[in-house]
Amino acid sequence: MKKKKNYFKILSISTIVAAFSLTGCAAFLESLQSQPKAPQDVIVSEEGPLKLTRFTDPSSEAVVGPGIYASSGKIRWTLGKFMDLGPNDEKLYYLSIRNGNTNIYEKEISENNKSSSPKTFRSSIGCLTVSQNGKEVLFVDNSSSNPNIFSTSLDGSTGLTQVTSDYGLENHPCYSNDGKTIYYTVTESTADINGNNVPRYYIWGVDIKTGTRTQYIEGMEPTTIPNSEELLVTRFNYTNGFFEIWKVDLNKGKETNLFSSTETSYANPDVSPDGKKIAFVSQSPKTKTLRANLDIFVCNVDGTQKQQLTYHGGADLCPIWNKDGSYIYFISSRANKDGNFSVWKMNVPKSNIQL
Repeated sequence: MKKKKNYFKILSISTIVAAFSLTGCAAFLESLQSQPKAPQDVIVSEEGPLKLTRFTDPSSEAVVGPGIYASSGKIRWTLGKFMDLGPNDEKLYYLSIRNGNTNIYEKEISENNKSSSPKTFRSSIGCLTVSQNGKEVLFVDNSSSNPNIFSTSLDGSTGLTQVTSDYGLENHPCYSNDGKTIYYTVTESTADINGNNVPRYYIWGVDIKTGTRTQYIEGMEPTTIPNSEELLVTRFNYTNGFFEIWKVDLNKGKETNLFSSTETSYANPDVSPDGKKIAFVSQSPKTKTLRANLDIFVCNVDGTQKQQLTYHGGADLCPIWNKDGSYIYFISSRANKDGNFSVWKMNVPKSNIQL
């Protein structure tokens, strides 16, 4: 009975974090009121080479993004994918709150398109990812005390399929490169050296055809690398409280730490279509004009030549490469005085990216 009680303690914490993500980053901005206010311009001078386009209007639709909170100089945020693209860059899929329910919405990618349509009809959808062929979407259903992963077809030809049903917290679904396996994160309750119960995060995989489940390694946010058997994962450093990005080879058991620090976190990795570059999120330090905030960076797939793309005082998160690697879509609170999220697109300037 004690073990079950501890599990639900972890569950309640995770549920609070999931619920917090529905509010966007308004609470985060409020917590940093004593610092210089974030500029509400679309772009700041440091982002000169960038060309940005906003695809959702924060005044008319509530886009759901990661929950963000700051404590003792550390910024943490809810991990996972909160939007994705169709395979031909024709459609955008993102989370939005309508009538009190959070669902996946589809929008044709056009600067003047203001309409969108629901693709799920639940009450509290979490992370999502679209299959490589664009026919299905995986998502997390947080509507019960036991979140699980489901899939559904995007054209409505098939109904809802439950992918996981374990007694645990399942999150961050990701298709393997061959589409035969679904990787995901499972949160478990374990005791530390002092006997305190803490959450631990592990990467699991389920064979779509047979349903066989396999536990692989410690980590969160499994992310495939095109033309490779390796994965990127995010890990939590229990010593300093920051996120780290690792590259792992599931077949050989090789693990490489790409980014870790005692001063900032690294998370939300997404790999370019050619498998050569990574876009990810990290914390920018406070300056005279900007607060400490979350920005988007890029680097080589081996972690070398890290370069910062965004510098805005708002929060920039969840980078997603487009099909040819010329653009990155992301969620941001920029250009919005209330700190609400919108979906944006930026070019990847060749003059800045010499990777």
